[in-house]
Amino acid sequence: MIRDLSAAGSRVLALVLAACVVGGPILSRAAAAPQAAVPAASFVSGQTPTPTPTPTPIPITLTNAGSISANLTPSPLGLPQLARTPTITVASCYSPDYIFQGCPLAPQPGDLRPEAERRLEARAIASVLQQYQLPDSERPRVLRYARNEVRAALFGDVEEAFQTIPAERSPDQQLLVDVYRRLMRDKHVQAMRAAQNEYRRWAADPCGYEPPPGFTYSAASACIGASRAFTPESPGLQAFVAYGIKRAYAPPPDGSTAGYVSPSVDDPTASPVFWATSNAALLGYSAAAAGYAGAIGAAVGAALPASAVQAIFLFAGRTTGSAIVSASGIAGAGAAAVGGIVTVLVATVSATVTASLTLAREAALPDQLQTLVDRAGGYDVEYIIQTCVSGCVSATSTDLRRDAEQELFANLVLTTLPDYPGTEPAPAAQPGDPQLLVAGSPVDWVQYTADDGSPRAFRLSSGPWIADRAGTDNGAGVLTLSIAYKDAAGATWTARRVGSQFLIVRTGIPPTRINYPEPRQSADLSVLDWSGRTVTAQAGG
Repeated sequence: MIRDLSAAGSRVLALVLAACVVGGPILSRAAAAPQAAVPAASFVSGQTPTPTPTPTPIPITLTNAGSISANLTPSPLGLPQLARTPTITVASCYSPDYIFQGCPLAPQPGDLRPEAERRLEARAIASVLQQYQLPDSERPRVLRYARNEVRAALFGDVEEAFQTIPAERSPDQQLLVDVYRRLMRDKHVQAMRAAQNEYRRWAADPCGYEPPPGFTYSAASACIGASRAFTPESPGLQAFVAYGIKRAYAPPPDGSTAGYVSPSVDDPTASPVFWATSNAALLGYSAAAAGYAGAIGAAVGAALPASAVQAIFLFAGRTTGSAIVSASGIAGAGAAAVGGIVTVLVATVSATVTASLTLAREAALPDQLQTLVDRAGGYDVEYIIQTCVSGCVSATSTDLRRDAEQELFANLVLTTLPDYPGTEPAPAAQPGDPQLLVAGSPVDWVQYTADDGSPRAFRLSSGPWIADRAGTDNGAGVLTLSIAYKDAAGATWTARRVGSQFLIVRTGIPPTRINYPEPRQSADLSVLDWSGRTVTAQAGG
C-alpha cells in the first residue's frame, strides 16, 4: 500500500498542480477571489541543447525544445512519446563564460542571439559584486568562482519578474516569464504522460511490473499460484505520478526516453549546484531579513517571498557525496531511496509500495490519469504566483505557491547546466591578505568539519574571498565566497566575511521557522575541527 505521507504531508507532488490550476472546484483560497481564465502560452522558446563532454566553447548539438506535444510517435503501449528531432550544430551556446547554457532564452527555435541572456547575467553578476563589495575588476572571478551566487541572483530576478504585473514588466522580465512558464508547462505534460505510461506498463503485466529506479512495488501475494488469475492492485495514483516525475526529471541513462531535452537531475554535477545555489540564495535572504543589507550591499534574494524561501530551502540539504536529500519536513518513509534532487520534486509517497487498493479506486485510475494528462497543458506558474498570495490549497497540495516556486527554482538551475566552476588553485597568499588568528596567534589554515561531515580547511584571501580545500589536499585550495560547516552541537551554518568580521547564517532548518536563529555578524567564527574540538578564529589585519 502507499504509506502515509510525512508531516509536510498532504502535498502529493509539485507536478500534479496541473490538476489544481485548471478546474475551479479544486483550487480554493482562504479569501475567495474570482479566478481569471488561464492564459494560453504566448511564447515559443528556443532550442535546448544536449551537451557534449568535450571542452568548451565548442560546437554543440541542439534538439528542438518546442512544444512537447509536437512530433509525437506512438509507444508500443499506445502512449504518444516525443520523437527524436533533427539536430543542428551551432557554436557559442555552451561556455564557462556564461551562466545560462544552451541559449534557453532564444526568442525563436534556432535563434542563437544571446543578447537577453548576457544582459540578465550581467545584472546578476553586478548584484553579486555589490553584495560582496567587490570592484568591477573582479567580474571574471565571480563568473568562475561564484557561479552559484550568480544563479541565486538570477532566481531573485526570475521571482521578481513573475511577481510583477504584466503591464509593468520590462521586455527582459517578460522574456523570463514566457520561457519558464513554458518550460514548466512542458515538464508537467512530460511527467503526466510518463505517469500514464507507467500505469499502462503495469496494466500490461501487473506481476512483472518494475517501477523506475528508487521505487519498489510488490504484488507477490497476488501473483502466486492460482491467484495469478486475478489482477493485483496497482501502486495507485500517487505512486504513478511519482514515477512519472522520476521519468521526466531523471530519465534512464540508456537514452530510452526519446526527446528528453533538459539536463538530468541525476547528473552527478547537478546536486552540488542545487545545494550551493540554494544556500547562496538563503544567505542573501537571511542577511537582508536580519537587517544586514546596509552592511553588505544589496542582498541577493532580499525580495524573495516566504514561499520561495521555503521552496529553495528544500534543496539546501546534502549528504556525504553531495547528494541532495529532502529536508526533515518532507522526508517520507523510503523517500531518500529515490535519491538526488528528485527526492525534493517527487511526492513523499514511500519508495516501497505494496498493492492494497480497493477495486473502486483501481477502476478510477485510468480516468484520473487521463484527466491529469489533459490538464497538464494548462498549468501556469504565472497564474499561481500572481494569484496565490496565501491560502492556496488543493486536493493534492497544501501550498500551491510554494510548490510552483520549488519547480521554478529547479527549472532555472537546469537551464544553467552543465556547470563550469573554477578549479584553478587560489592565488598564493600575499603580504596584504588578512590573516586568521586562533587564540591570538596567526595560522595559515583553519581546519573545519564541513556540513556534509567531510574534513576541510580554509584561509582568507584578498577582499571577501576565501581559499578552501579538502582535508586531504595540501595545495592552495580554490576560491570561494563562503564556507558551510558544523558546530560542536552538529548544527550546520554558512559563513562569509564582511570586512574584519563574519556573517554567520544557520542552515539545515528553514528560515521561516519560528525559532530560526537570526543571522549574526561576529568577530568570532567557531567551527568543529577534524578531531571534534571547537576552534574559534578571528579575521586579523
